[in-house]
Amino acid sequence: MRSSVFHMTFLAVIAIGMASGRAQDSDLLKVENLDLLNVKAERTEYKGASAVNVTGTRQQGAPDIRGGARGGRGNAQQGQRGGRGNAQQGQRGGGQGGQRQGAQGGQARGQGRGQAGGRGPGGGRGPGGGRGGMFTRAESLAIVKNVDFTNGTIEVEVAGRPNENAGANARGFIGIAFHVDKAEPVAYDCFYIRPTNGRADDQLRRNHSLQYMSHPDYPWMRLRNETPGLYESYADLVSGEWTKLKIEVDGDKARLYMHGAEQPSLIVNDLKRAGKGGPIALWIEQSTDAFFRNLVVTAAD
Repeated sequence: MRSSVFHMTFLAVIAIGMASGRAQDSDLLKVENLDLLNVKAERTEYKGASAVNVTGTRQQGAPDIRGGARGGRGNAQQGQRGGRGNAQQGQRGGGQGGQRQGAQGGQARGQGRGQAGGRGPGGGRGPGGGRGGMFTRAESLAIVKNVDFTNGTIEVEVAGRPNENAGANARGFIGIAFHVDKAEPVAYDCFYIRPTNGRADDQLRRNHSLQYMSHPDYPWMRLRNETPGLYESYADLVSGEWTKLKIEVDGDKARLYMHGAEQPSLIVNDLKRAGKGGPIALWIEQSTDAFFRNLVVTAAD
């Protein structure tokens, strides 16, 4: 088995064991080497450690993305082709006259599908929410460039806490997306945590501390509704504190390990995007003040 190892810290990245057998120095996790989608990123010090701080950039009150038209890409102007926008309503084929409403200059992406039909004149995928009218929020990703991951391990330390503008339901959502679709980063697998749930007085909230989901077809709400408890689990978490995550992926199976434990805290035996290689990304929710450090990706071909 040939392995490609990317050891990423927030000061430098050492790439080891490439196909050529040569070691190279790289800067893959410098802020300028992250593709940002509805987020901003900056280098900072957090709790005595060098880290990347990722925060949301969606305008407060901007509409959530919902399943709808599949058609051409829209921008901030309805009915125009161009930037990436929302597809909120209509048939598969671009909606009534190709209605597409942008969010933040048309940067928000999704992948909504409405009723079956021919492609609209816009062509391509219309960025809406979950397919078949399923709900999802705007994607909030910092995609790590030059990493292609299908199987292997991802290790990282994260710290997430609700930001100062967060509502009562904010949980400090933070995690790692993988198998990200290069052309349409609305599609990916993801493990994330809800730090404020870890020591809640409500046992049901504690049981929802860890989460697997797969956008756009299997957002967390669909998985919870259709298979309660199967894609969620408990772990001891503290809001704003450094937390070590390790993700192992092998075909359609994945394991999430917490705090350096030898046994996984969450097991998934049916990854929805199994075998679909692609980038990995730092994943947050817009209400989160998120910090990442010590990211290590070992990709097994």
